[in-house]
Amino acid sequence: MKYNSITFKLLSLIIGAFIISAIGVLLTAKWQLSRIIDHSQSAVYAEKIATITDSLERSNTRLQKTGLVDAYRDDFQQTALRDLRQSYYRRPGHAIVLFILAGDGGVVMQPQLPAGDQRLSRANLAEKIPAAVAGEFNYTAQGRQYWCVFQRFPAWQWIIGYTVPLKVKYADVRQFIGLLAAIMGGIGLVTLLGLLLILHRAIIRPIIHLTKGASAIAAGDLERPIESGGNDEINDLSRSFSVMRDSIRRTIVELRNENSQRRQAQQDLAEEKERLIVTLRSIGDGVITADTSGRVVLLNKVAEQLTGWTLEEAAGQPLEEVFNIINDQTGERCETPFAKVIASGQVVGLANHTSLIARDGRRSSLADSGAPIFDADSNIIGVVIVFRDVTEQIITAKELLKVKKLESIGVLAGGIAHDFNNIIMAIMGNINLALFDDSLSDRTKGLLSEAEKAMMRAKDLTQQLLTFSRGGAPIKAAASLEAVIMDSANFVLHGDKVACRYAIADDLWLADIDKGQISQVIQNIVINAAHAMPKGGIINIGCENVPAGSADIPLGARDGDFVKVVIADSGVGIPVDVLERIFDPYFTTKQKGSGLGLAISQSIIGKHGGHILAESRAGIGSSFSIYLPASEKLAAAARSLPDVAAAVAAPAKARILIMDDDELVRNVAGAMLCQLGHEVELVADGEEAVRVYGQAQESGGKFDLVLMDLTIPGGMGGKEAVRGILDLDPAARVIVSSGYSNDPVLASFAEYGFCAAIVKPYRLQEMAVVIGPILAS
Repeated sequence: MKYNSITFKLLSLIIGAFIISAIGVLLTAKWQLSRIIDHSQSAVYAEKIATITDSLERSNTRLQKTGLVDAYRDDFQQTALRDLRQSYYRRPGHAIVLFILAGDGGVVMQPQLPAGDQRLSRANLAEKIPAAVAGEFNYTAQGRQYWCVFQRFPAWQWIIGYTVPLKVKYADVRQFIGLLAAIMGGIGLVTLLGLLLILHRAIIRPIIHLTKGASAIAAGDLERPIESGGNDEINDLSRSFSVMRDSIRRTIVELRNENSQRRQAQQDLAEEKERLIVTLRSIGDGVITADTSGRVVLLNKVAEQLTGWTLEEAAGQPLEEVFNIINDQTGERCETPFAKVIASGQVVGLANHTSLIARDGRRSSLADSGAPIFDADSNIIGVVIVFRDVTEQIITAKELLKVKKLESIGVLAGGIAHDFNNIIMAIMGNINLALFDDSLSDRTKGLLSEAEKAMMRAKDLTQQLLTFSRGGAPIKAAASLEAVIMDSANFVLHGDKVACRYAIADDLWLADIDKGQISQVIQNIVINAAHAMPKGGIINIGCENVPAGSADIPLGARDGDFVKVVIADSGVGIPVDVLERIFDPYFTTKQKGSGLGLAISQSIIGKHGGHILAESRAGIGSSFSIYLPASEKLAAAARSLPDVAAAVAAPAKARILIMDDDELVRNVAGAMLCQLGHEVELVADGEEAVRVYGQAQESGGKFDLVLMDLTIPGGMGGKEAVRGILDLDPAARVIVSSGYSNDPVLASFAEYGFCAAIVKPYRLQEMAVVIGPILAS
């Protein structure tokens, strides 16, 4: 057979076509088998990895339940790794390798490499693992090709995977392809021998032309003509191929045009979607869109944070599941605005007291609205819900309301305390004056002394009301804490089954304090201590001197001497998580209580320049340490105080003007000064005081001292009147008096032109102590 004969050519063509077909079949079979192998292997190894991650997840769950994650993490991890090694490394030298990498690329577990080894990282294996949670890829290492499948375990930041040599992975494919090639070769040989018997030279040339034309069409050459010269079936087929080629050519042109238009439309749609997503994510409120069936379509970033759902997780889910809202007051689930918007076609807002329950159980108070989404034909195609978290605003509003209520109560308490002080002043002053009557029997004097003590307790009560109402600056004076502590503690524990044990240093220094405010601090702490011991017990109260530079002084305290007060109980104690919040306003663990006691106490101690510290152990008891700055005169100050008896008995010839709007207070104060031997004139308000003072100055009967009430309802008070008097006489000596003991004017009286201050109610002795040094100077 000649090489250029038709038979040879046809045979060659047939053999070539068969070889090409065989190769195509083999390649297709190999590709399809590879896909099957890839899919099956991926499923197998994904299941293996899932088994490992399930085991690790169980270990991590047990670790979380311990509550000591940082302390036991390494132990749990090593236990898990030991179990994995025993299960997967029993066949040393196995080509398929299980590995675990850390987040930095270091080896956690690998049969040939020690823990922490970075060779896999240097081999770029860690870099080839994408940022996805799971995946697979091929790579080459040391001239060999491998397949790697992995999955991340976020809880421990591990990457778990298998490396499988491609030669091992596709071994079955190669065996099958070899067998298939042998079978096809045998079939092809038999077929060729049969074709040689039935070929006829008459059809060789047309077939060649037809084959060339068909090959050209198959190769995409639609311009090459197909020769056809006869009228037989083969030439008819050639002409049909020509018609088909022309039709294909026209169809391709149309498809190209249509494809170009579709690509442009897709590009426009993608750009529009991108703009929409960027816009939604930049909105400060949460936005959720749903289709007409109530399925979620889009969420923006704020909505993801508030609901706990990501866009990928929420897409296609029912709106009620993602946007889970309840009524704050009843706890019942609320209907989303979706149905109302679809039914009405209008904007719909949520009712008040609505909260969103996030996927993790977080609760957020909401303000929101739902609106319909219309298409170009005004048909509703969906619903958009816009909402925002107003939890902080609601909390702030409640706190502001609470503050306003307290302010209202404070104003009421201050007014009651001021009026009550005037009444106490009248009662206590008259009792005090009566005690100077030598004609009274000892029994009567004793009864009056007891009544005076009761009035002093009432005075302390009004002082607490004033401190609560105003929280003003303390009016400090050098005083011993011993009497303040014992009187305050005994007063609040009267009739209680809790008692106090005192340990007070004999040489205790004086402290610059406001007795009323410090008394309130002691009472607040002692009351809390008594509540901590419902079955009774002992409260230990100690006082000692703490010299400057002592290690016992709290960190951050100013330099100087302190007097330390310790109040300790043996009650139930305070839990650690509560201890750090006990000084917060409105924080209380009691069923009844405002949570203001310790907050006010800390404020008072701070305004005295001191410090208050708390220590507690559950079931053992609590201890409060109070550090108050010692008086500059220390204990010597006691010797420098005026002699009260001498001040009362000393002859005096001063002329004193008293201004007070309360007639009872004016009369009592005048009687006290007359008892001290002074000449007194009484006026009711500041305007009258200025006028009387001016008249006296013009007549030569100048007043030696003026005692003025600070507050005159509906008239000129002491703060305004003192300026008028000083304008008349810059050398005038004016003492301010008020039932508002914590008024800032009393704390800084010199800044307002006064030479001294005295708090109502007061006794004759206290009056003498105040005015004595002024008149003596």
